[in-house]
Amino acid sequence: MRVCCGHVLLTAMTALADLAALGAVNAADESAVAPLIGYTELSTDLPGGRHNNVRTMRARVIRIDGTGGYAIGDDLADRPDAWTQFAGWSPEGSTAIVARGWQSSENARWEEEHQTFRFTPEGWSLDSFLIDLASRQAINVTAIDRVSFYNGGLFFWPNDATKLGFTALIDGNSHPFQMDRDGRNKIDLTAGSKEFAYGFSSSRDGKRIAYHKNYQVYLADADGSNAVQVQTGHPFNFAPAWSPDGQWVLFVAGEHYNCHPHVVLADGTGLRKLADRAGYRGVTEFLDVPDFHGGSSDTPAWSVDGQSVFYTALVGTNIELFRIGLDGERQQLTKSAPGTTHYHPQPSADGKSLLYGAKRDGVRQLMVLRLADGSERQVTRLERGRGAMWAHWQPVSGTAVAAATTETGGIRTCDRRRRVLYNFDGDSCLSTKACGKGPVAVSVDDVQRLIEEVAYEGSQVDTVLVCVNAQVMYYPSKVGTMRGTLSTEVERGKWPPSEQQRFQNLKTFFDAGNDPYAVMIAETKRRGKEALLTFRMNDDHGNDFLRTQFWVDHPEWRLGKGALDFGRDEVRDYTARLIEEAVRRYDCDGIELDFNRFPTFFKNGTTEERVVQMNSLVERLRRTLDEIGGERGGRLVLGARVPSNFGRTPPSIESARALGCDVVAWARAGWIDFVTVSEFLFTRYDLPVRPWKEAITSIPIYGGIECSERPGKDDYLTPEKYRKAAVHLKAEGADGIYLFNFFTTREYGAESWEPPFEVLKDLGEQPQ
Repeated sequence: MRVCCGHVLLTAMTALADLAALGAVNAADESAVAPLIGYTELSTDLPGGRHNNVRTMRARVIRIDGTGGYAIGDDLADRPDAWTQFAGWSPEGSTAIVARGWQSSENARWEEEHQTFRFTPEGWSLDSFLIDLASRQAINVTAIDRVSFYNGGLFFWPNDATKLGFTALIDGNSHPFQMDRDGRNKIDLTAGSKEFAYGFSSSRDGKRIAYHKNYQVYLADADGSNAVQVQTGHPFNFAPAWSPDGQWVLFVAGEHYNCHPHVVLADGTGLRKLADRAGYRGVTEFLDVPDFHGGSSDTPAWSVDGQSVFYTALVGTNIELFRIGLDGERQQLTKSAPGTTHYHPQPSADGKSLLYGAKRDGVRQLMVLRLADGSERQVTRLERGRGAMWAHWQPVSGTAVAAATTETGGIRTCDRRRRVLYNFDGDSCLSTKACGKGPVAVSVDDVQRLIEEVAYEGSQVDTVLVCVNAQVMYYPSKVGTMRGTLSTEVERGKWPPSEQQRFQNLKTFFDAGNDPYAVMIAETKRRGKEALLTFRMNDDHGNDFLRTQFWVDHPEWRLGKGALDFGRDEVRDYTARLIEEAVRRYDCDGIELDFNRFPTFFKNGTTEERVVQMNSLVERLRRTLDEIGGERGGRLVLGARVPSNFGRTPPSIESARALGCDVVAWARAGWIDFVTVSEFLFTRYDLPVRPWKEAITSIPIYGGIECSERPGKDDYLTPEKYRKAAVHLKAEGADGIYLFNFFTTREYGAESWEPPFEVLKDLGEQPQ
């Protein structure tokens, strides 16, 4: 099979979708709303060749200010060696185009050895999906009435909402196709051709098409008829794109790796070279390791008014951005430090800004330039070894942005306002109640009152978290073990009064068909608050009433008094199934993974091995929540409370990663929606939140306040000390306050006292 400058997946698809993404949009309506940016993020420095990095690609969207980023279509990468790539938008911006690719590891090794592509049905697959931004429903339109195992370059047919265009690989040759919006009635527009045709695009009125075949540009009617070759006299002609008014076609022409922007009239006449790239090869490297294919084609783009073209060219050692008018007037847009590379320019639909990639300091980031004054904004903030590529402006409409920013469907519930997050320990609240002295019987009314106490009128508690496990589950479980059910009669006789009362209270609830945690979730939602579960990832108390059958059956997987070794696939699978059961059982808005208690997860293994294993679990849980959320009609939240260091040192990004929890990577991948940083059972008035804020910019970071200065009855925080801790956390940049064990003053029997509920009115918004 022949391959051009720029891999079929990474180049032709992008060039086509870019044109569609800039489709007919009312620019006058755009000024009031900010578009999203769709792009692809990937690893760039993994050893082992091209495929090892390409398979990490994930489609993402992000706001222009760098906030609200999330992965889209992440569940499409549903098998090893599969990936997703953002490829474009519908004309109104409510639907994303996402490609899903897969290559076998065996075929990848062959390609590396032979330094070329080998596309076969056994070794490759590529399909193009439409994903509704509001519902997250994905439709594989290229798989309907399938014509090929390799289908890319999907775009919405201009001026005809019922049609789509794409390119399919058939018998080793690429063919442009048109099809209906639902994937039916696929029509080969170069039927019978034995030549490789791609770079497929349509004019804005939908009546003409352009493509290149064997590196020669052809212009034709929409049905493929009356095709005319553009006579350039050059052996290499690539990536034709129609001007907004349909009068011109832009492409690059010349020699392979020495080609330059050219334009030609719509009838194929009037050819002229528009600009010279001054020795630039026209290909941007998207990996930091050797790539046998040599990168991604860096093609020019039309301005919105069709009177000028944006392109990249060599200046010294840099690849800089330029704009040149059809009248030949040229402007250099960037002047950068030596070694800088710019790539893939795309103008916004209002023509006021330019989106592009920039490799500076060794990292490929997305940038936006305001054309009026040359001011620049950095959109992504990726670490070394990660890259942002193939960006697309969202065509803006009010409905599209509304769909993208709804709490249940778009820029995610991570953007929900959370001033104070209140964590309920699921056992304490089932043996104590308001004004109670000592362990007491608890009714449904008492459980509902727990929520009223914290979510009262004027309280800043926006999110309630309910813990339902500690190795055991606090409800009858089909996956795990319910609390206390494996203890012997002798052991139960030795339980403290609080545990005996709790066990009886739970039995009374469930025997009567009542689930107290479901009551708490329902009451929280009735009051308009976010209701989350919180799951202790590896509780290590070791009490007999926390004993599970899994622990009994597998002594070889034990770690500590009650914890388990997450280095075992079986342990991670068991944990994932417990969490799925809990989320399906309760009508919650999502779940938090509490790694803080206890921060022990692995018996052995290197940091990198631990990170890979824990990443696999968190990614799986994200997919699970997306599946359940799809069934419920909205995205479910996944939060993470980071591991502590048992108070020896403050929790840090580095210490969490050493334990296997690469929280920054989870946020970057779009798996989690918020992060909480807190100490272990005591309050630290100098808790360092700012380093987490600087490393994680796409989702909220909350700061935790524990209930005491040191473990013990005499060290509970006064209202003034709660406020002192909150002032520090807000000064550190925390997006909100997270309270843990706030209610445990009720656990001291006759000496119990009520917690200071009054501080919930002001903890989340402290005076500066």
